[in-house]
Amino acid sequence: MPATSGPPAPRGDTPTAGSADAAALHGRQSATERAAEQAAADLALLRTFGFADPSLRPDSAPVVQLVSRHEPAPEPLVQGVPQPVRFRAVRRGGTPAGKVAVTLLDDRGRVVAEDVAGADGRGEMRAPGAGSFVLVCTAPGHQPGATAITVAGGPIETEVLLVRSASLSGSVHGEDGPVAGARVTLVQDGEIVDSVDTGPDAEYRIEDLAGGEYGLSVVAAGCEPIAILLEVPDETDLRHDVDLEPAGVGASHDRADHDLSIGQP
Repeated sequence: MPATSGPPAPRGDTPTAGSADAAALHGRQSATERAAEQAAADLALLRTFGFADPSLRPDSAPVVQLVSRHEPAPEPLVQGVPQPVRFRAVRRGGTPAGKVAVTLLDDRGRVVAEDVAGADGRGEMRAPGAGSFVLVCTAPGHQPGATAITVAGGPIETEVLLVRSASLSGSVHGEDGPVAGARVTLVQDGEIVDSVDTGPDAEYRIEDLAGGEYGLSVVAAGCEPIAILLEVPDETDLRHDVDLEPAGVGASHDRADHDLSIGQP
């Protein structure tokens, strides 16, 4: 008569005969045997909850792979009757932007058409069919511009604004004069935007900036580091000079005495 399983072992700190036997057996296992047992358990879990290499043996180390190695087949691009997309890239005030590269993206971010605007900022490309798209324009010295469009059963016209890039420049001075080799770092939203060193003339310059609030830090040997907040307006060349205190001296810094906006519209 087949043996029937008894009630589950009680939980708690009191050992049972079964747990004592298991502990004794585990104690007699070598390190290699215990590792093989653990690997087999891990492999079973991987086969249940993830993707494991089927060639793995129970005594080999499992490889965790939570996604399949087989790439999904790419979805086909939008199919339909191609429709003209006529665009115009402009600067502030409506003047045309030149040397503009234009890209049309579908709703999954895939490139479906590319073109270059003429000297008048105008151009035309074809969407592969009806749907939602994003038209992206880029030009040297400008921040990228983009606009969302919906293509239906006919041509569509759109206009994209390109904003001139801003810049930040200045000099770094210490107690003994200009400081060459100071590290100037610009941060926005916790990400480093750019990091430069001052030149022999103690000047620094950071270009290709979008308008917004930034954190500026300056570090130099023998000086107290400094960190401040700066507001960089759109299409502005902002100058900000920094005075560093000797190391060990509490630094004081008045931003208002050093900011000068140049070229702000």
